[in-house]
Amino acid sequence: MRDTSFADKISQCEVAVQNIQELAPNIPGGDGHLAEIRLQVDALRTSQESIQLLRAKLTDLVILRQQQSKKASGAFRLLAAAARSHYGFANPLLESFNIRSEHRAKRGRKKKEVKPAPEV
Repeated sequence: MRDTSFADKISQCEVAVQNIQELAPNIPGGDGHLAEIRLQVDALRTSQESIQLLRAKLTDLVILRQQQSKKASGAFRLLAAAARSHYGFANPLLESFNIRSEHRAKRGRKKKEVKPAPEV
């Protein structure tokens, strides 16, 4: 399988520049093109490194956001438990605070009735 990542493209360009470097003076206008290629490859490498750093920072920030979300949810659950214990579990006032009397995801599900298979 051929690697088409930017790191591979940068590497291919550097190898090509190194290989043609000795022959460039014999090619009319080759030195100018070779210098331009070097500048462009250096700029591409710099931008690729910047992108990699930003991706790493983004990953760190996403992990931090998830941790903060868990902490905030935990704090809200503690507040909800305290409110339920103070006002009672079935108090309609809790609904106005967006606190359910029972957490839907943790509530037990009712078993479905099993219908007998029809006899043939």
